[in-house]
Amino acid sequence: MAHPSNAAKQLAEVVRLAGPAAAVRKRELLSELCEVSVLAPRDLLALRDSLGFLRAFPDDAAVLKLAEGLCDRLLELTRQSLARHNSAWRLDNSGLPGSTHTFPYSYPVVLRLAQLAGFDVQLDAASFADECTLHEALAVLVSNGEGPALDDVEIETRDWTLGCAKDSDASELQVVLEVFEASSAPPAVRAELFEGAGVVVQHTLTGRDRSRLGARLDVGRVRYRRKAFEKERFALPGRIRRALPDTRDVQRSVARDWLDRLLLHFLARDIEIYPLTHANDRDVQLFTLGRGYHLLLAGVLPAKRCAIELSSIYVVLSNGVPIAYGPASPFLGCCEMGINFFEEYRGGDTRFIYAGVMSALHHAFGVERFFVTAYGMGKGNAAAIKTGAFWFYRKLGFSVDNPRVETLARAEEARMVADRGYRSDRTTLRKLSNTAAHLDLSGGRCQRFDSGALGLAVARARVGHRLGADGRDVARVRKALGIANLLSWTDAERAALHALAPVLARLVDLPRWDQRDRKALVRIIRAKGGHTERGVDRVMRAHPRLERELRALIAEN
Repeated sequence: MAHPSNAAKQLAEVVRLAGPAAAVRKRELLSELCEVSVLAPRDLLALRDSLGFLRAFPDDAAVLKLAEGLCDRLLELTRQSLARHNSAWRLDNSGLPGSTHTFPYSYPVVLRLAQLAGFDVQLDAASFADECTLHEALAVLVSNGEGPALDDVEIETRDWTLGCAKDSDASELQVVLEVFEASSAPPAVRAELFEGAGVVVQHTLTGRDRSRLGARLDVGRVRYRRKAFEKERFALPGRIRRALPDTRDVQRSVARDWLDRLLLHFLARDIEIYPLTHANDRDVQLFTLGRGYHLLLAGVLPAKRCAIELSSIYVVLSNGVPIAYGPASPFLGCCEMGINFFEEYRGGDTRFIYAGVMSALHHAFGVERFFVTAYGMGKGNAAAIKTGAFWFYRKLGFSVDNPRVETLARAEEARMVADRGYRSDRTTLRKLSNTAAHLDLSGGRCQRFDSGALGLAVARARVGHRLGADGRDVARVRKALGIANLLSWTDAERAALHALAPVLARLVDLPRWDQRDRKALVRIIRAKGGHTERGVDRVMRAHPRLERELRALIAEN
C-alpha cells in the first residue's frame, strides 16, 4: 500500500485520465484511501477535488461506489486531521465535512441557513470586533423597554446577546435574528442594517450534505466516462436552435429540496448569488443536455424580481453533481453569457456545455442574441485575461463589437497560422479585451438594451419630486391604462405594477396609445407577477411600441 499522502497525490494525477487502465488505477487508489485513518490537510484538499470530479465523471459503477464511500468518510478524516495537524487551519472554509465556514453572508442567506442548520450556525467573534456597529443596529430595533440595557456602557454587545440567550433555547445568532425579524422596518432596511453591522457567522459543516461533496440531484441514470474529453468543433447556431432531448417542470416539493441543497453547496464554496438566494420553488425546470449533463433553471420569487429584465439562475449538472452556474437575465431577446465553472471541472466538454446552456435559454426564454461584456472579455478582469477569455469566445463564434479589436484579432490569427506555437501575450490580450462581443441568431432584430441607462433616466426624472413619487406614478399608469380597480389582481401582480410604474410613468405618450397596445401592456404587467417569468420576454417582444418608447426614453436622457 502506498503512503496515504502519495495515494492522494497519485489520484489527483490520474483523475482526469480515461480508459480501462485509468479506471483500474483509480479503483486501486480509492481502495487504499478508504483504509487510511488520517490525512494531512493538503492531501484532504486534493482528495476533495478528486472525489468531486469522480462523482461528476465516474469511469464505472465501481469507481463511483468507492468515491461515494470515501466521501462518507471525509467527516471522520477531517476531524482526525484537525486534531493531529498544526496546519489544520488550512481546512477552514474548505467546504469539507467537519470543517468550519466563516463568512459575512447576506441577511436573507443567514435567515435561510439558520433554518437549515440550526445551532450549527453561530455568531463569529468577528461580529463583535466593531461592537459599536452591531450594538447601534440592535439599539435602533429593540423596544423602548429593552433600550436601557443597550444604553448601559457597562453592558457590551456580547454581554447582551449572551444574557438574552441564557435562559432560552435560542443561540446568540437566533437572538439577533429575532430582533431584526420582529422589527417593523421594511425588509430591505433590515437587511441593510444587518449587513452594515458587519455580522459574521460561523457554520460548522457537521454533515456531508452541507459540504461541497453533498449535493447530487437525482436526475436519472448515471452516464459513465469511457474516453477522454474531446476538443470539438461545431457551429453553435444550429446546436442552439436544435430541440433538447427532454425538458420537464420539477415538482415543487422536489424543487425546494434541490434548491436548498444547491444553496448549501454554493455557500460551502463562499459563493452567494442573488437568484439562488431568492429562487422560486414553483418555477424550476430541468433540461436534458445529453452526455449525462442537465441544466436546472430556476426563476426568482415575484417579490424579488427585477422591474424590467427577467431574473433566473441556471446550474449545470453532470450526473446530478453541480459543475457550473450562471445568472440569466434575458430581455428583449438578448442575454449576457458567462458560465462560471467550478475549478475542478474546467477543461471538459466546454463547447458542448456552452451550446447546451445557450439552447436551454433560447427555448425557455426565446433568447436570440447572446453577448459578453468587455469585463467578461478581460477588461479590468485579471482572471479572464489569465484564461484567455477573448480567444475562448472568439473560437465559439462570438463577433466583437469594436472594429479596432477586430483588426488586431485578425492580425493575431495570421501570426498563429504562420507560427503554430505563437500565443497572444498578456499585453495583447488586454488590448483585445476592449470590446463587447455577441452571437446573434436574430439577423440583427434583437439589440442589447441598456437597463442601467433606463434606471438613471427614471432617477433623473424624480429629482426634486421624489416624495410621494411611487403613489403618483402608480396612479398615472393606472389612469393611462384604464385599470379601474385591482380586486382581481394577486399580490404579486400588484407588486409588479408598483415595480414597473416608475418606468412606465415616464412614457409621456402612454395615455394616447391605442386600446390594443394598452391592453397588451396590462397583460405584460400581470405576467411579471405570475409564478414564472419564462413567457414574459416573448410577450414584450410582441409589443414593438413598448420597446421603441423605452429606447427613446434612454436616448432622450
